[in-house]
Amino acid sequence: MKETPFITIGIASYNYARFLPRAFEAIKRQSFRDFEVLYCDDGSTDDSVAVIRSFMENHPDMTIRLVEGKNGGVMANKNRILQNARGEYVMLCDADDWMDDNCLELLAEKAKQTGADRIIAGFRNVTDKGNGVLETGQVEEVPPHPSKWNQFQHHGCLYRRAVYVEQDIWFRPDCYPDDFDFIERFNAHCGQAAFVHQVVYNFYHNGQSTSSVKDRTSRWYYLNLFREITALTAQLLPQLGQEDAWQLQAVVMRIYLADVFSTRNGGELRELTALLNRAMPDCLNNPLLYSRARSPYRTNTFYKSLVLVILMRLHCLAPAAALYRVLQRGGKT
Repeated sequence: MKETPFITIGIASYNYARFLPRAFEAIKRQSFRDFEVLYCDDGSTDDSVAVIRSFMENHPDMTIRLVEGKNGGVMANKNRILQNARGEYVMLCDADDWMDDNCLELLAEKAKQTGADRIIAGFRNVTDKGNGVLETGQVEEVPPHPSKWNQFQHHGCLYRRAVYVEQDIWFRPDCYPDDFDFIERFNAHCGQAAFVHQVVYNFYHNGQSTSSVKDRTSRWYYLNLFREITALTAQLLPQLGQEDAWQLQAVVMRIYLADVFSTRNGGELRELTALLNRAMPDCLNNPLLYSRARSPYRTNTFYKSLVLVILMRLHCLAPAAALYRVLQRGGKT
């Protein structure tokens, strides 16, 4: 076994046995081979561990390590990956996702060319339509002027292990959403990010996942998530230079503008806006919101956001959101 593989593919799983063969078969097909697979099981009660042991036995040519633990939740399990990884870079994968055959090759090539601390590629959102029929939804391509701050998902990313170890960056059980919290703290210490302008990863949407709940008391409810996002943003902004601060502000504005149309009433919209203004009181002066040549957004997102920012400056965003809610209710009757 190679002591330090170039990439550790970390898979955190709980009771996802039915998805594991697809994920592991995709890893087996990778054209790049300098990797280990680190499977961390969070006390599954199904046959997940048996599936992995069988795959290890049938594929002795692959370096696969199994780490079992007591059920402690998704963030504790992701920390198992970070703590047990041996690779120069770590790739965090969900157990129900899978890679394109050239995924690791393109990521590793960019890492070796640039020496960057974080490598970011595009990914597809995939849903199951039933009876095994998969449908590709929105494709999250790397935009023309990408920013590490604006890419706050793990899908199709490599992280240099030395950065999070030296800076003591781990998943925090009291911070949601976990991807935004971990990634933006990693970015604060990330010397360089490099981008692969190909789509190489498939992000499977599970309608039963915790992040899909609509319970207003849940920490995964969009308003509660935004409360934590803005709290972290307020902590990070004073540590950043001007350009990085604008980039981080831009991603929070993108989340805010999307969440405006998730608000259920005027009270929620007022609370959402108050959270934004407390964390970023000068957010409407961010030049990235108005410059297509510098925007970290995809082209269509930039123009939609520009219209919404203009409505915001004219104090017309709240009426637009109210009209949207009325139309949505009308469409459901």
